[in-house]
Amino acid sequence: MKGTQTLQRNDFTGLPGMPSVNGNDLNHLDECHTGEEKLPSGARRLRGWLGMALQSSEIGLWEWDIATGRFEVSDHWTQSVGFIEAAPCTLDGWLDLVHAEDGPACARFVAAFTLGHALSEQVEFRLQRPDGSCGWYVCRGQSLGDGHAIGVLLDVTAKRETLTRMLQVERLETIGQLTGGLAHDFNNLLTVIQGNIELLTDNLGDDALNAPIIEEISMVIDRGAALTRRLLSLARQERSATSHVDADMLVAGLLPLLSHTLDGRIALQTHLAAEGWTVDVDSRQFENAIINLAINGRDAMPGGGTLTLTTRAVRLKASDVRPEHGEEPGAYVMVAVSDSGQGMPPQVLARVFEPFFTTKAEKGTGLGIPMVARFVRQAGGHIRIDSVVGDGTTMRLYIPKSVAPN
Repeated sequence: MKGTQTLQRNDFTGLPGMPSVNGNDLNHLDECHTGEEKLPSGARRLRGWLGMALQSSEIGLWEWDIATGRFEVSDHWTQSVGFIEAAPCTLDGWLDLVHAEDGPACARFVAAFTLGHALSEQVEFRLQRPDGSCGWYVCRGQSLGDGHAIGVLLDVTAKRETLTRMLQVERLETIGQLTGGLAHDFNNLLTVIQGNIELLTDNLGDDALNAPIIEEISMVIDRGAALTRRLLSLARQERSATSHVDADMLVAGLLPLLSHTLDGRIALQTHLAAEGWTVDVDSRQFENAIINLAINGRDAMPGGGTLTLTTRAVRLKASDVRPEHGEEPGAYVMVAVSDSGQGMPPQVLARVFEPFFTTKAEKGTGLGIPMVARFVRQAGGHIRIDSVVGDGTTMRLYIPKSVAPN
């Protein structure tokens, strides 16, 4: 590339493990364009090292001809992004793939070079991949002073996802600490109110006029008590009684309750095939997790539909898991709750694990799915959500199989 600095041999002197490379060989990296076979052996080795290092690190190289707009990116990087066929070859073609919210930042990045105001710049943005997903990337550039700019592209998607999960966990921990004390105080108030309601009921006897009012107050108290239990569970101030739990038997035992809870227009189906595998969990928390997901599925089908509960014994290989999401290979009991409802758009799906985030307005607390996720994490497992707008949602809980023989 024009304008690149010539590397000298003494630039590499003293680096541990670096074989001797003649400075003239390095100069040939810029000067030789007549074919790989005509490069000196040292330059071929260096080019090979650099190529392997770039591919291993998934760093993309780019060069931009500012006058013509031509924008060239290294092939291995475009392939890693998902461009099986030809990738854009102009800067405008790449900018068309940038997320709308990140467009202004990228425009400032470009303007800094076109106006000659910058020797080097950096921008972070989202790019739409050929499969429709979005990835996060950092673009760093440097002006060569001859109408060209060069730079690198870094995929930081996994890093940002890890940071987001860490922030969610920290937020959940903070909320848990704050709500723990409040939940205890609130529970004490409910106990006093409930006691007075019971005394009032005894004194009124068969008072038909006030009985409905007292019953409604009792129902509100029950709702408050249920919310308190959720808050205490969120704060991890409830004792957990772990035991070997047969997933098939537990789900089967919940069917009468779920049938009563679901709308008459919702069909309940089951496919239980965990093969007798057990999991080491608190059975009550396990039941609550399934009920939470079932209620979410019910609420997503106001016009009726099908709710399906599935269990399977699965063995996940290294190629089946996503380490960046904290997933590990091994033997799991998979419990899935699927609905044929409305599905979730990407902006909602991205926030489902946030405490107190809800789409149910006054009906929801926003604690259901975060509590399910916490339960699964405490059991050493992970959770996956697949949702398509208009085509329903499936939530899969992967809980490690019991270590002890079943």
